[in-house]
Amino acid sequence: MLNETLKSIYRTDFSQGQAKVIVNARKPHQTILGMMNLLTQVVDFIYNNAPKYASFKELYKDAQTYFKRFVTQTEIINIKNIDTFGKGSWIRFNSQYNDPKNFEQNVANLKSLIADTPWCTSTLASTHLSEGDFYVFIDNNKKPHIAVKMNGNAIDEVRGIKNGNNQELENEYRDVVINFLKNNYKIEYGKEWLDKEEWNARLIQYAKDIDENNFKFENIPYLFNDLFKVDFKSHGGNSNLALLRSKLVYIKPQLAEYYNCLENEICVSDYVPKDQEVCPYTFIMGNANLKKCINLGNLQTIGGNADFCDSKITDLGNLQTIGLNVDFRDSKITSLGNLQTIGGDVYFINS
Repeated sequence: MLNETLKSIYRTDFSQGQAKVIVNARKPHQTILGMMNLLTQVVDFIYNNAPKYASFKELYKDAQTYFKRFVTQTEIINIKNIDTFGKGSWIRFNSQYNDPKNFEQNVANLKSLIADTPWCTSTLASTHLSEGDFYVFIDNNKKPHIAVKMNGNAIDEVRGIKNGNNQELENEYRDVVINFLKNNYKIEYGKEWLDKEEWNARLIQYAKDIDENNFKFENIPYLFNDLFKVDFKSHGGNSNLALLRSKLVYIKPQLAEYYNCLENEICVSDYVPKDQEVCPYTFIMGNANLKKCINLGNLQTIGGNADFCDSKITDLGNLQTIGLNVDFRDSKITSLGNLQTIGGDVYFINS
C-alpha cells in the first residue's frame, strides 16, 4: 500500500455505474495530486481480503466499491427543516462517491467559496470530498462561517472562522450549529460534537453571569466540572475557556464559601511556585507545578494537570482529586494517600 501510494496516482471513476480504477505514474517533484483514498473502512477491506487477490489494483477497486456502498446505505446528514434563525443557509457539497460525474466541479466550487477562511479544505478540497460530503453554512451575504466535514458517514470535523487556525465557532453562530447537530446527533460522532458546542455555550453563559453579577452559588459544581472537560477534537486553544478562567477571581468569595475555606486558600489560575516549598492552597483551579514543593500542606483538589516530576514529596497528604493528567516520573512519592480520582493519564516511570 505504501509503495503504491508513493509511486502511483489512483483515481476511482464511478461515472459508468461500475467502479473503474485509473492508475498513473507519480512524477517526483511534479505530481501534486493527493494520496489514494485509504479511509478506515477501505483499509479494513484491503487488510481482510488481500490474500484473495493477485492484483492490488483490483483489490483497491473492490475496496472503493465496498466503501461507496457503505456510505450510501448509511444515514447521511439532514439539512432540511433545520432552523438557521434567519442568519443564512447550509450548502452541501457532494462527495466523489455521491456525485462522481461532477467531482472536479464540486471541488472547484468548494475551494472558491471558502478561499478566505482558515480551513485547510481550501487547499485539500479534493482530498476531503474523496472522504465524504462537506457542508458549509453561509450568512445572508454568502460569507462562510461554519464547516462540517464528513468522513464516510461520520462527522469528522466542525469548524468556524474565529481566532485563525484555532478555527473556533463564532458565538453568534453557535445556535445554528447546535440546531444542526441536534438534528443529526445519531450520526457517528454527532453526539460528541453536539456535547462540545453545548459545553462551549455553557462556558459563555458562566462568563456572562459573572460579568452581570448573576452567577448562582448552586452552579459551582457544574462550573468546576465544565472547567476541566476535554475539548473534543480541538484545533488549538479555546478562547471561551480562557475567558472564563480569567473571570474566576471575581467569584472567589462564593468559591470559598462552597469549599469551606478562606479566599486566599483558593488559586483560580495555574500554580507555579517560585520559592515556596509548602503549597499554601486548599484548592487549585488550574494546573499545578509541584516540582519544587516538599510538602502539599492542606491541598485537597487540583483541577487541571499536576506535575510531580523530580519532586521530593513522599506522600500526597490530603490531596483527593486531580482533574486531568499526573506526572510522577522520577519523584519520591511512596504513597498516594487519600487520592481518589485522576481524570486523565498518570505516569509512574522511575517513581
